[in-house]
Amino acid sequence: MPTRVTLLETIRPGKPQNDGVSAPLMHDLFQPLQLECSRELKENALRTTADSSTRTLSTIPLLFNLVIRCTPLANTKHRTAEMPWLQSLFICLAQCASAPVSASSMSPPARLSLQVLERMLGIAVASNIQLGTSLLENVMSQFSGIASSELSDVNWELVGLCLKLDPNVFLMPSSTRDSGKTRPPQLGSDFLAPLLAKITAIGLKKPQGAPALYGLVLSDIVLPLVAAFAHARGLDRFVGCWQEQLRLCENSQCTSATDITIWEDEALLHLVARLLEPSLITAQIEKIFYAAYVDLDKGSAIGPNSTGAMASVSSVIIECIVDGCTRETVTAKLTNTAQLVYHLSLLILKEAPYRTTKLRWRLWRIAASLRSHWPGASSPPNVSDAASAAENRALAKASETFLRSTDSGWLPQDRMEALQAFKFVLSFAPVEQRTDLEKGLPQYQIKSAIRWVTKCLKNELEKTDPNRSPRWDGKAATAISQEALLIGCVTQLLISSTALK
Repeated sequence: MPTRVTLLETIRPGKPQNDGVSAPLMHDLFQPLQLECSRELKENALRTTADSSTRTLSTIPLLFNLVIRCTPLANTKHRTAEMPWLQSLFICLAQCASAPVSASSMSPPARLSLQVLERMLGIAVASNIQLGTSLLENVMSQFSGIASSELSDVNWELVGLCLKLDPNVFLMPSSTRDSGKTRPPQLGSDFLAPLLAKITAIGLKKPQGAPALYGLVLSDIVLPLVAAFAHARGLDRFVGCWQEQLRLCENSQCTSATDITIWEDEALLHLVARLLEPSLITAQIEKIFYAAYVDLDKGSAIGPNSTGAMASVSSVIIECIVDGCTRETVTAKLTNTAQLVYHLSLLILKEAPYRTTKLRWRLWRIAASLRSHWPGASSPPNVSDAASAAENRALAKASETFLRSTDSGWLPQDRMEALQAFKFVLSFAPVEQRTDLEKGLPQYQIKSAIRWVTKCLKNELEKTDPNRSPRWDGKAATAISQEALLIGCVTQLLISSTALK
């Protein structure tokens, strides 16, 4: 313990280095790891000195944790005073592990050295230690691998730890950060663009172990990154980056019309929806909403047999806004755009040739949500005859779509569309709230459609094995069976209980 204290005193910032104390100790403990050679030679050195060097390496994170526990960090004053010392200690210990963060290494570090560095970063996260943005930038530059052309070179665990320690490493360029500005500029950091590209590549290249990697990147990087943008009052910037990555996925020839990429995950959509109103003013939401409507209109007009990537991307953004905004906000500012979105969705669904795409089931879900939660959007005071006719044809199309779902040859996304079409039909259920003076569909047509689809659902349920207990998490990516469709439909029916009257 006295030797440890003496060593740590010699590397305290602002004090001259006492090589007579630190150098011999570091030489004896860590010299086997100070190898400026290829990664293969480093790995071989670690194997040949496994007993001594591995034990030595394993003590480095323990030493870092011990020093943190012995350092007074009870209040802000103490933390501010001690943070430079802990940062210097981190740099020194990383050097001891042959993973220098203060200068570029001539060769990649050994795997065990990287594990030590990750463990120390994890300790910093758990102890809420601010290592400093410049230090983390060096870590990202040398050890993250996001600048590599190979997806397999990315160290996702290390990227996630750096994001937790300081999101500004990804949000703000060094010049802006050093000037003390609090509002992130539009460009972001040098690490943001390559990070987004690597995340997108997971869905396009489908690397080995993609499902596990998908979950890790979503929970440890994508969702925290969204929260960091929102905390920095820059959620609108993230929406712009998000749209670009969605567009790349849709334009890629590597994905099919039914693939669900990480940028379309339900957890991501729900988080963005939840953060919209706390992070953006209504004018910003209205601007994004109307721009998405314009893109949907343009994208859906590309041709009679296809819709463009622009329409698919805009449907994701629209769905977030529809689910994330409260009724008061809609009534106050967004009703006009919501009405445009609703009737455009119906026109696309009733006119487009029957072909299952992600766009179709998203539009069914958007239309159902607008009917259920935004009554001013789907039932304005003055409904034109053309709009009423479009709604009538869309209701018929939704009923037809659900009835076709009994075909055993349907794909998972076909079932997802059938579920959302069923939800759209049920959104007409509270017919007692409609008045005789209100223009819209006749009640007998609504009741007939609901009776039609519920009878079909009953017939399908009677065919199922009563001894089975199927489960479904409600996500589009896991809607892989007819049982998932039936579970979803029964759930929607319970939610819309007035449909049973």
